[in-house]
Amino acid sequence: MALVPHSRQKGFRSRLTGGLARKAAELVTVFVGVYAAFLLNDYQTHRDERQRREQMLTFLERRYSGMNAELGSDAGDVRRQGEELNRQVEAGAMPALHPFLWETDYNQLDLTGLLQSGGYTLLEIETVRSLKDVDDTLREMVTLALHDQQLSDALILPNLGKDLSVFYDPATKRLRPTYEWYGQFSKEMLKKYAKLQPEVDRVLERLKAERARNR
Repeated sequence: MALVPHSRQKGFRSRLTGGLARKAAELVTVFVGVYAAFLLNDYQTHRDERQRREQMLTFLERRYSGMNAELGSDAGDVRRQGEELNRQVEAGAMPALHPFLWETDYNQLDLTGLLQSGGYTLLEIETVRSLKDVDDTLREMVTLALHDQQLSDALILPNLGKDLSVFYDPATKRLRPTYEWYGQFSKEMLKKYAKLQPEVDRVLERLKAERARNR
């Protein structure tokens, strides 16, 4: 038998129902607040990523557009110097050999640092691969240049001012075997330029595609 009068039972149920409704409303309010905060944070994160990507794309476009503008001129200089040397050698003129002196601002850590500081996250994998292709070829070019400069330091510098017979065989007026690398350098470097040009073009194409994706 119930110990609480019917009228009190009805009041108890009303109070219980009202308490549950308030708690439910509080939970909904908390959920909506948390979800709104999540959406705001997600929006801010995406906005920050777009800004960082935009900054990175701007930097890369300037860098590789500048490189692209210089490639033709640099390759032309190497070609003209090599052709002039070979023309004189073919004519039996025995031109003087000059020491190599290469200067470069290339640093293989630049791209590594760029990618590790956000490039792997912000850029598409095809763009990263294109950047690495260019970097690999630049490293090959620097290696070739430094190798020939070491030969120049060891074989040409000590003999400057001496008779040209040090460098050429007087009978044939050809470079001695020890110095044949001097005449081959321009040809080997031009192969690297020919490899580099389409790789730089590919990077610029990828950056253009990344720019469209960032809008």
